[in-house]
Amino acid sequence: MRADLRAHARPVTDPDERRKVFTEVIADLNQPSNPGTIAQPAHLADWLRVSRLVEVAHSAAGAKIDQLDRRQRRSGPGGGP
Repeated sequence: MRADLRAHARPVTDPDERRKVFTEVIADLNQPSNPGTIAQPAHLADWLRVSRLVEVAHSAAGAKIDQLDRRQRRSGPGGGP
């Protein structure tokens, strides 16, 4: 299934909000088992200084389409409950 979904994006510029989000990202990137190609250790100060952050919110209609798509994938070809 493919759908064009309405969404709203806003830049995250509040320093405390950015720090909270990037702290979690950096903790994940610095895990020993991280298969990413980003050099370790990643440093929070670097990310806060140069990285953009945007929050994307999808409409409720988009969530309903996603739920329908998951149900169709579980039931296989031909649909079903």
